[in-house]
Amino acid sequence: MGDQQPFKVWFTWVGYDKWMTDVCAESDCAAASADNDASGAVAELRRRVVGTNISDTSLLATDYLNHFNEVVMLIDMIPDMPECLDDVREWRPKSYAQHFADSGLPEADLAIAAYELSPEVFRLPLDKTVDNLNRLVFSSLDRITSSIESGDQVGLADVASRASRDMQRLIEAASAIINGATSTIDKTEIESMFGC
Repeated sequence: MGDQQPFKVWFTWVGYDKWMTDVCAESDCAAASADNDASGAVAELRRRVVGTNISDTSLLATDYLNHFNEVVMLIDMIPDMPECLDDVREWRPKSYAQHFADSGLPEADLAIAAYELSPEVFRLPLDKTVDNLNRLVFSSLDRITSSIESGDQVGLADVASRASRDMQRLIEAASAIINGATSTIDKTEIESMFGC
């Protein structure tokens, strides 16, 4: 009888081990199925974006950057046309989806759907770069306003030029990400843009 007890415990353990294997296999199958569904959706989107301005690598579109190009152009004009400051003050950040929803472009819905399935290796760095661009617009606006209020025309030209240059650098980085690059601007360069 004493010999049977260890066998019974061992048998129970083997059963538990098999049950755990079955449970884990079911869980892995569910995860794999979800991954396959996502992969299938991504593959379908990659086919649908061919021939559009949406990258079939990142599933992102450079058209979003026009929102930022507009404000850079206005900032460039401020030293010669200070009244452009009012237009810069009216500029507001827009999310990727909001930009395309407002754009009226024929591929707007496709761009929004593609963004939702864009691989994180592209989407997250783009979102971070856009956050920095939005912050830079508003911090530059403060510096430009101070220069105008103090009557410092030379300082205004310098501030506007630097703001434009830094924003263009971020737009270039965002464009590279949209076109499939995975590197971003390093923290030191970002900090220098904000005078840190």
